[in-house]
Amino acid sequence: MRLITPTERIALKTAYDRGNEIGHGARRCDEARETLLELGEERLGACPPDVRSRIESIHSRELLVQLRRKLASVESWEELPIP
Repeated sequence: MRLITPTERIALKTAYDRGNEIGHGARRCDEARETLLELGEERLGACPPDVRSRIESIHSRELLVQLRRKLASVESWEELPIP
């Protein structure tokens, strides 16, 4: 059995850390999406399926947070500026 070199160990750790960062980012995005949908449903009622699918296709936490902030200024789900 071959032992890995210190350089290989650093490369593996770096790849592992990047994977954790990606996973953490995905969780934060999921949380932002859940918050947007929960607050929107409290304010605007049930989210239409087509709007929900567009929201679920967003993978940018920043965009989801922007949409959540806009909830206060719209009267319906359709007015929310979802790209």
